[in-house]
Amino acid sequence: MDSRPGPPYGRRMRILAVDGALARASAAVWADGRVLARAAVDGARGQPTQLPLLARQVLREAGLE
Repeated sequence: MDSRPGPPYGRRMRILAVDGALARASAAVWADGRVLARAAVDGARGQPTQLPLLARQVLREAGLE
């Protein structure tokens, strides 16, 4: 038995990436070696409020919500 942390062998990994470090807020979903959905907002004032909305949008577009 493998004692390393992480998903069981053969299970698909999905990644939700969010970035709000600069003047652009963005989010993307990656799975199976490709981007399933992505979105960005330029010059987003109040970026902390934009990130959850972008995350929800890309999860919905990727069919994961």
